[in-house]
Amino acid sequence: GYLPSDSGKWEETLREKREQYKAFCDELIVIPESVMKRLEQRETGENDATDHPLNSQTDSLWAHYMQNQKILTTIDVDIPRTMPSLHFFAHGDGDGENLMSKMEPRTGTTFTRNQQHLRRLLFIFVKLNPGLNYVQGMNELSGHLFYTFANSKFSPCTLEEAEADSFFCFSTLISHLGDKFCRALDRDELGIEGSLNQYVEVLRKCDPKLCGHLDAQGLKPAFYAFRWVTLLLSQEFIVPDVLRIWDFLFARVDEVNMRIYYISTAMAMLVRDTLLAGDFSHNMQLLQDYPPSDVDSIISHASALLHRR
Repeated sequence: GYLPSDSGKWEETLREKREQYKAFCDELIVIPESVMKRLEQRETGENDATDHPLNSQTDSLWAHYMQNQKILTTIDVDIPRTMPSLHFFAHGDGDGENLMSKMEPRTGTTFTRNQQHLRRLLFIFVKLNPGLNYVQGMNELSGHLFYTFANSKFSPCTLEEAEADSFFCFSTLISHLGDKFCRALDRDELGIEGSLNQYVEVLRKCDPKLCGHLDAQGLKPAFYAFRWVTLLLSQEFIVPDVLRIWDFLFARVDEVNMRIYYISTAMAMLVRDTLLAGDFSHNMQLLQDYPPSDVDSIISHASALLHRR
């Protein structure tokens, strides 16, 4: 977890982690001014001449700067789409000042203050995890974490502190889910295809009749459960219900993958009668747009299934 089991060490750990995150930001955000300053500090003119915007060397400071812009362009597509119905992200605090203002902001786009925090969090994560890169959906997971920390009444903190805490919790979460976000492993048993197969096996074990019915209709889990298992149901329910489900999922973070399969199975089983009576089109719509439900009932059912496995 993010914090040690000894609560007496929490304050010290939080301080160290937040300082570490600030150091990440200072180190990894390459700006034109810093490029010029670094060039001026070079001892020889020979190297200075090579570090310019057209330099093709991968270790060039300008190359790093251009790489940063490419990362931000990808992230910026999803920032406005993250939990758009929430006033927290749609308006937030402040006037939308760019927290990375010395890096060129995306032309024509103004982000709210809270969107800026999420944007920087994702940028730092990608810079520290080049093997994963940014994948659509990371914004949903990190967005829910940031919203939770920023609005915590249990442990109030500044937005900067909430960003740092969210970063480390998101990193821990991705360490358990990372293979689902690795495109190179999409068809591997460790990737998203393997995850969907594991969900089907849980459904088949818990309700063979329902699983067989969906199979016979050709209703593949990729058609409806892709979002469920990769985004941990963050797009299927309202935020308070998502956080309630996450309490169940993260109760044993080492079991988060297995728990999402059982939660997904419980969701399918709770609309079992409707699915068994419906045709392909009806069932596809039902599962892709899951009806408002009592999440406590879903969690209770999933918990019972887990204990019987």
